[in-house]
Amino acid sequence: MSDSRHVESLVKFLGEAAAPGHAFAVLGLEKLAHADAVVLRALNEQLSKVAAHPQNSTPEADEVRMILHTAAAQLMSKRRSAEQAIASGANSGVKGDGGRGQPLPRGLIAPVVLAEMRVIVARHGGMTREAMGELSALGERENVELAELMEALASPLRMEEPEPATPAPRGLSRPSAGPDEPALRREEIVRAGEMPEDIDPAARTLKNAILIAGIAVAALLTMAGVVVAIVRSSSAPPANVAAESAGGAQETPDAPRVEYFPAPSESEREARAKEAAKAKEAARPAPLAAGDAPALVHQLGTCLEEINVDAAAATARFGAVLGKLAECWDQLASDQLLAAQDRIVEFVYRVGSDASRADELLRALGAMSDASLGAKAISKRAFAAGMFARLSRESDLPSAISAEVVARVSALGLSGGGTFGAGARAAMTRASIDLVRALSASAGPEAGGPANGSPAGAGDDPWAAWLRLVDAVSGADEAVRERMIAGAIESVLFDLPEPLNPAGESVVRRLIAKLSWREDSPARPRVLGWFGDPRITPEDLSLLTSVIAESSAPGVDRTMVLARDADPAQRDRLREVYEAAWGQGAARPKDELIAGWINVARQHVESADSTATPGESLARAVILSRLNEAAARIWIGEDAEPAEIVKAPEATVTNLLARGGAGSGSLAGDAGGEWALRYISAKAQPSERLRLLGELATRDSIGAADAEVLMVEAIRGSSSSIRRAADSAVRRLAGTPQIVNAMLEQAYLLPKTSEVVDLAELISSSSLPPTRDVGWRAAVRRALVERLLQLLASKGDDGAIDALTERLTLTYAGRQVAATTDRLPPDSAGGAPIEALRKSLSAWDRLARSLTASGREPLRLDQVERRAEARAKNAGGIVQKFAADQVTLAETMAYAIACERPARSGEIARVLEELSTRRRTAEHVMTQLRDGERAMLELWIIRLEGGR
Repeated sequence: MSDSRHVESLVKFLGEAAAPGHAFAVLGLEKLAHADAVVLRALNEQLSKVAAHPQNSTPEADEVRMILHTAAAQLMSKRRSAEQAIASGANSGVKGDGGRGQPLPRGLIAPVVLAEMRVIVARHGGMTREAMGELSALGERENVELAELMEALASPLRMEEPEPATPAPRGLSRPSAGPDEPALRREEIVRAGEMPEDIDPAARTLKNAILIAGIAVAALLTMAGVVVAIVRSSSAPPANVAAESAGGAQETPDAPRVEYFPAPSESEREARAKEAAKAKEAARPAPLAAGDAPALVHQLGTCLEEINVDAAAATARFGAVLGKLAECWDQLASDQLLAAQDRIVEFVYRVGSDASRADELLRALGAMSDASLGAKAISKRAFAAGMFARLSRESDLPSAISAEVVARVSALGLSGGGTFGAGARAAMTRASIDLVRALSASAGPEAGGPANGSPAGAGDDPWAAWLRLVDAVSGADEAVRERMIAGAIESVLFDLPEPLNPAGESVVRRLIAKLSWREDSPARPRVLGWFGDPRITPEDLSLLTSVIAESSAPGVDRTMVLARDADPAQRDRLREVYEAAWGQGAARPKDELIAGWINVARQHVESADSTATPGESLARAVILSRLNEAAARIWIGEDAEPAEIVKAPEATVTNLLARGGAGSGSLAGDAGGEWALRYISAKAQPSERLRLLGELATRDSIGAADAEVLMVEAIRGSSSSIRRAADSAVRRLAGTPQIVNAMLEQAYLLPKTSEVVDLAELISSSSLPPTRDVGWRAAVRRALVERLLQLLASKGDDGAIDALTERLTLTYAGRQVAATTDRLPPDSAGGAPIEALRKSLSAWDRLARSLTASGREPLRLDQVERRAEARAKNAGGIVQKFAADQVTLAETMAYAIACERPARSGEIARVLEELSTRRRTAEHVMTQLRDGERAMLELWIIRLEGGR
């Protein structure tokens, strides 16, 4: 029945009982003769087991099914053979039962039975289990074996056998029995075209498939005909039109017209049209809620959901939503604004990854911004700048989107990795400058309508929108808000021509009225600085002081208004009155503070050359930069913080240098040797050696030669007392590079004792593998090398450079904030020194371009620019680039101060010449940084000697 290669499959699907492989075992029957119904029932049970198996759809399962059908066919064929043998040996003659005792003739199936068999197969869609069950029942009813039914169904010749003239009985035709009956039947069968009994299973399967396909095609054609009939009946023209189109064929008037699907009435059609319109309207996306910021944030989420359905439509709607949200984003609460930012970033990631959508997405992002000066345009500029600054923090943006983000952020003067608030504040500062420039064109309505100060609603007034957005971008930080407003006032005073036109005067009044003038307000020192700025005319100061007096600022009354024709002495006196009223500078007169600063500055200028190492040079540069910061703050009117710097300019810097320089940064710092020589000389005196080891108990450092001798004694001392004393000394000095290096020298032959292992873990500050590990010595050496590098990096100059660099960044950030013409928000300063330096350079460059040259300046601005370009090309690293920009800052300061102090131009030229000479002869870039700060300190001395 089955060879050995099928036994495993039979056991897998049917169990161990099928392992013998013969027909009875496969079907789970005893070795007895069984009726066909019993065999078929057993076949169905075994087929059910195969169907229930998890691998029922594999080729292996199909092989088992084939074996089961073959086994059933064998058992049923054996039973028929036995019956025929019994019948052939019996007496001949016709029985009373109509010949039912005779052997069953094969192949004589009535056509009616064949037709019924076809219907069963067609109804079940093929030779399925249900079809087999019905065919088995049909065979029992007609007294025909199932195998014969299957053969008859598969044989086209039998199916086309003509029916006899007289109605044939259903089932088998049983002629009269006789001795010649078997031979006669065989001849009739051959004449009828009988095929061999052992039909090929593949051929039988192919015939079944052809039959089923024919039935399916017939069913499809029937269904198609029904559908065509339905369509024609539902769309049939009126009777008279049908009659005319039929070529004059007249229908019987009384014949009723049958409509299986009658056409709907007019009212029904209208109702259906209304329902369809409602459904279409419900499916349409909600219209953009202009001015409703929370609803627009929700629609951003809807755009995210629509990406998977229609990316193009989602991107177009995204751009429209952004444009509307950018006009009213200041209405959002802080959490809603964060949610909007997150959804925009997510949308950019999901759509931007598709290269075909990159241009479309860039256009959508561009919908946020508007370069005009209307109220809504200013809001859109701030929102766009904030979002681009927020996107600059993302490192995995698609290349096209990333390039656009970098360009937008760079145009704002910001570095990457910014926040939404930093970008929005930078855009608001730029917007205030643009609005001021629009004011300078004309005083009439064409200068900007409401921007010139005429009354208007907040929706049409750019300055009202600007002030509202200032509140939004500053949040709870009142100092940021007042600093931005003071910067806008400064822009009006510096950029508008004198005298101020009515539009400019109106804007100044509106801006000053928004200042709180509280005790910690940054506007107070800014106003005090304006008193000493020669670019602000007495007319401007008269306007400022009159508005301040009208605003009920603390300590200010109407007597504190400057005359429009006041001289410098009157300006200085009124400034002192304001200082006394606001408690700034009253306890320390300005001349005393300036004199104290100049005195300290000169001392540090003279001692700036007393540096030996690069770390000391950087520390000196930081001290000089702190004094430069104090000078900048004194210039704008601050007194408290500059006084603290003047009192102790070296305090924090000295601590940083001392902390990094504790101990030597190299193994050659304290070579030693004297102790080692004495110890070796006392070789025959153990007591003397113990005394010498005791000397190390009071020392915090040790030389390299001494450390090596001490380490040898701790590992291989001549006695236990010597080893214990040396071990104690080594443990006290374990944090020194010399001790670590001494153990590293002995690592290749360290004994694997518990004392040595503990000492090695202590000195290397790491856990070592077990001593039985073959790589133990390599691990010891690796740990000691890492520890030695750590100690050397934390000592000397290298240990202090990082801390000093951070301090230098803070000093430049303070100098940028204190710059007179600095209109950038202070918290937009970058985290690197070079970023803060370049922003301070930008502020000084604006100041230099606003001054009138006298012709005695040591350098022209175009010369400064060319020299800066040449230095930038030669700068090879970040430190060298910083040093190059530092010289450009010094030259820009020299030009501006020469314009303010033309009589001191010769001294300014001397400072620049000395700076050039010192830089050429410097041995280290840190020395160049020190010399650059020294030159700027001398320039500040020249500037402050003429007063604030």
